[in-house]
Formats: sequence, structure tokens, C-alpha cells
Amino acid sequence: MSKIRMIHTSDWHLGNTMNERSREEENIAFLKWLHAKIVELDINVLVIAGDVFDTKMPGSTAQAMYYSFLAELKNTNCRNIVVIGGNHDNASLLDAPKYLLEAFNISVVGSIKERTPADLVVKLKDENADIIGLVCAVPFIRESDLSQIHSGLRQAEVAQKMENAYREIYRQTSMAAEEIRKTCDKKIPIIATGHLYAAGALRGNANEDGVREIVGTLDGFSASVFPEIFDYVALGHIHRNQKVSGKNHIRYCGAPFVMGFDETEIPHYVLEINFDDECKPQINSHEVPVYTKYIRLEDSLDGIREKLKQLKNENCKALIDVHITDNVYGIDFKRELADVTDGALFDIVRFRIEGGVYENQLINDEAVRDLSDFSERDIFNVFLKSKERTDEEEELMPLFLQLVSEVTEEVEKTEAADEN
Repeated sequence: MSKIRMIHTSDWHLGNTMNERSREEENIAFLKWLHAKIVELDINVLVIAGDVFDTKMPGSTAQAMYYSFLAELKNTNCRNIVVIGGNHDNASLLDAPKYLLEAFNISVVGSIKERTPADLVVKLKDENADIIGLVCAVPFIRESDLSQIHSGLRQAEVAQKMENAYREIYRQTSMAAEEIRKTCDKKIPIIATGHLYAAGALRGNANEDGVREIVGTLDGFSASVFPEIFDYVALGHIHRNQKVSGKNHIRYCGAPFVMGFDETEIPHYVLEINFDDECKPQINSHEVPVYTKYIRLEDSLDGIREKLKQLKNENCKALIDVHITDNVYGIDFKRELADVTDGALFDIVRFRIEGGVYENQLINDEAVRDLSDFSERDIFNVFLKSKERTDEEEELMPLFLQLVSEVTEEVEKTEAADEN
């Protein structure tokens, strides 16, 4: 009986743009690298822990990348592929080709709808069709997936019920997996998946992300939701590679490439997991090559000019986020820095000034392409300033942010209903 040689990856966000710049070349380069790594390590199990796509309606190019990658694995020893839905994914779209993909040993669980806990258990098999492991393939779960949750609950009550629901789902799937394991003539690993926010996980600055992050009520689940029977827990949703609550076997692999300028100095990985005879995971991190360089510059206007001049002299090709620490409101940045940007290989995709607000630049600066460059707080600050009501910020800002939160929740519920 063969042993599991697994790669854990997540949060590809295919179709994502970074400040309106296409990331198609990055996506393709990563998938080619991942295919080569699967061949090099002789991987026989691949787990993709959610957020395959960046939006509910991914374009044809993003879908073609996904399906082409899966098809190309047919000629490798990776005989077991498990894909779960994330909060950005359209569960119905992922599930649609379920029966076709199963013919190629690709198990897709977009949502828990119409699935029993036993349905979520995937059998991993070797070339002789012997079971070598089990995956409790639990995807991202929305409130609408759980009949016991209704709109009349307070936010705190919803959060608690969601954690209890996750705890129960993992308990039941682990029990179903254990019953299958009892029929095997050898102890085999039981692996769980999840796409959620575990308490204590380092998330980074959501306002800097190149993707929308909709967490909803999934905020800070305890690691205790995962029964001890699980030998490894493959998580997605958080873009940074890390353990959960210091537990070596509960892991976020992180996104495979930069998802925001706050991540420019952070390496990105896929995880290789091998299990010993006692089903204890041996974990190796494989750093993903950088295919597009992202640079974050923070300095005075004069300091920024010097840094850009140096990058130009080095023929540096990169996308750059400029944060100017001077109070230089109203300056035409494009004209002010033309002497060092004209003819340069880099591209400045965002200008910011001290405090994070452009003021007049919000409308006038050509570098500002859309409102995605700003947080909700920044936009409301500009609005208050335009109405000469900045003295009311302390009173109005909490109300505004609460409204944004409520609207976000309603949008998420509507999107979930549209999928049904």
C-alpha cells in the first residue's frame, strides 16, 4: 500500500486583478510551476482549500486555466485531487461538473447543500485502488446553508451558532471517516479541509488586499472545532502561511502569490505533507517563485523621487505602491515625478499621501482609477470634508461602518440565495 504524498494549496483567486492590472501571466506561471512540483515530488494527492476563483462569475480565461491545469494532471501520479469551495467561489459553478470530474478522481465539494456528513468524506486511493487516506472535505459554509440560523439572530448569536455548526459538521464527518478507517487493514491518515478564519490567525491589512475579503460571521473560530482524530487540517481563506494556535498539524498554506502590497516582503508557499507510519504529518514548505515584482515605497516626496530614480537606473520592472509621508495635498503627482517615471519599466499603480486620503486627488489624479484604492473610512472622510462636517466624524463614522457591514451581509445572503 502506497503512502500519501500530498500538496496543500489554496486561495488562487484566478481572475483577480491588482489595482486593475491583469494577473493572468502570474496565474499561468504559478500553475505551470505547481504542475512541475507535483511531478518532481511524485505527489499523489492534491488538496485545494478554497477560493479557486476571485469572483462568483469568473471569466472564461480564469475557468480555462483551472480546467486545463486539472486536465494536465491526468498524466502525472497525482491520482487524487480534492477541491473545496471558498467564500469567493460560486459553489454551484464548482459543483456543476462534479460527476464528470469524478471520472478523473477529482472530488469537488462546492457547498454542503444536499450532502450528508458521509458524502463529505473522500477516499484517497493508490494505483491498486487501495484506500491510503481519507479527506473530510468541508467547504466554506454560509449562514443560508444552515437551517437553524435565521435573520432574527443578533450578530453574536449567529457567530456562536456558526461555530457550533462547524464543530458538529467536523464531528460527524470525522465519525464517518473513522468508520471507513476501521475497515482498512492498516492505519491511514484522516485529513480535514476548511475555508474559514481560525482565532489568532494573522490576516494582514484587509484594506491593502488585491482581493475583496468577505468574512461575514466567520470570525475567530477556535482550533477546538477540529476533532483530535484529524491527522492534518488543510485550511484556506487566510493568505499567510501559518500554524493555527501553535498546532503543527492545523495549517494555512497561504495564497501562492501577493494579494496586497502589505505582502510584498512575505514569501508565499505551497505545503508538502508526508505521513509516517503513525500518521504523523511531516511538513515541508515550498516557496513559490515571484513572477511579478510588487514594491511598496514610503517616504517624503523628495525621498520617493530618489528611490524611483534608483529603480529606473536599475531597469526594474515592477508594480509600485507609493505612500508619500508629506502633507502635499493637491499636487499633480504624475507631473511632479515625470522626470523619473517617463521611460521607466516600472508602473506606479497607486499614490497615497499621509493619512491615506487623497482629498482633491480622489477625483483629479489620473493614477486613481477607481474607489478600490480606498477603504470605506477614507471615502467617508472625503465625503465629510466635502460637506464641511469633519467635526462630526467621531459620531458619524461608527454609524457609517455599521451600515457598510450590514449591507455587506445582505449582499452575501443575496449571492448565496442566487446560487440555489
